[in-house]
Amino acid sequence: LEHGRKNAFSRASISPIILYGDSGVGKSAILQEIVYWARRNNWFVINIKSGLKWVHTGDFIQNSKVLPGRWDQPYLGVRFLNYLIDAHLDKLQKLPLRTKIVIGKFDGNTLYDLVEFGAALHEYSCEVIMHLKNELQLVVEYPVLYVVDDYNVLYNYNQAFRDPDCSHFKPRKLRNKYLTLTHAFLDSHKNPKLTNGTFIGATTTETSYRHFPLLTDQTECEWIKIPSYSVDEVHRVFDHYERTRHVCAQLSTSTREIIRYICDGRGYEIAKYCLSL
Repeated sequence: LEHGRKNAFSRASISPIILYGDSGVGKSAILQEIVYWARRNNWFVINIKSGLKWVHTGDFIQNSKVLPGRWDQPYLGVRFLNYLIDAHLDKLQKLPLRTKIVIGKFDGNTLYDLVEFGAALHEYSCEVIMHLKNELQLVVEYPVLYVVDDYNVLYNYNQAFRDPDCSHFKPRKLRNKYLTLTHAFLDSHKNPKLTNGTFIGATTTETSYRHFPLLTDQTECEWIKIPSYSVDEVHRVFDHYERTRHVCAQLSTSTREIIRYICDGRGYEIAKYCLSL
């Protein structure tokens, strides 16, 4: 994990990155560490913590106002924009609009004006996000970072929404790529189109890779495999758990290695196992 973490941090400003590995080895934890590091170092971060929740959020979908043939998730858009205001209010207020934006009665000069407009009016939220993404491509004042966990989910079929255009008695599943907000981040690992920034994503093994070409072209971005805990890392983790009293008693070396074997060296499983002791 330490090796993967150092690689991810050192290459964050060079090229897009995909973290991959077995479930529970710590890919999501590394992503959130990178988000924390980036914000501490004055980056503008778009953080999608779960691609699975991203594609399934919302009570309904409606025809896109921006992309014909796509579908908006208005309430996901509102939630995302409000989160962005909480995370980057100061930067949004300082960044000017660089493109001409015509949305309803919008009349503003900064990214904050744009984001606030979309957060207040759900019918325009997805349209605002698409304009926001275009604006971020031109930002030079701050490095911009796109972070997407469960990235390969964006390429799969949706489990919550059916295709509204299907007239069959049994509607067919909707491909996630036809959702406006998902479409906005597709193929970011190939080219995030940022003047000053990059993309970091992590794949999940909990859903199918069927429509996501895993490792088919490693020249498009950096692929970093996150391994399971080594024996040395397991001992350091248990030392930390004992110091913070996450385990009730000091565990012997043999017990630690048995737990590592049972959990296959996966950090998430080791943490769950320790909480049950």
